[in-house]
Amino acid sequence: MIYVSSDVIVGNFLLEFVKHSVSSKNKTVKIPVGKLIKFDDIVSENIKEDKMCTVFSSDKLMNFEETYPFFGMRISNDRTHLLMNTREKQTRLNRYFRIGIPIKLVSVFEKAFEEVYP
Repeated sequence: MIYVSSDVIVGNFLLEFVKHSVSSKNKTVKIPVGKLIKFDDIVSENIKEDKMCTVFSSDKLMNFEETYPFFGMRISNDRTHLLMNTREKQTRLNRYFRIGIPIKLVSVFEKAFEEVYP
């Protein structure tokens, strides 16, 4: 069994969000935490047949900003949104969370994001 960590789930969700948010470059965006949880649910469902599973944890989500402070992401005071400055983040997110993961998993991330944000 291959386990996909919370950091990889959050990082790839943010990467997809930044890739699809061309109009929001250079400003802070508000991302509902519920969308991230839905993303994890979809990814988890789609990788079961490949003997993979996610180990998403809301505790890890709350610690993401401390673990990776250079992404400029923080959790809103009410803990319902991620707040992130999208300026020039795509390359760094790609380097930290995409390089080295299986191509099939990248495809699952892309399709899951399209389901969350049709």
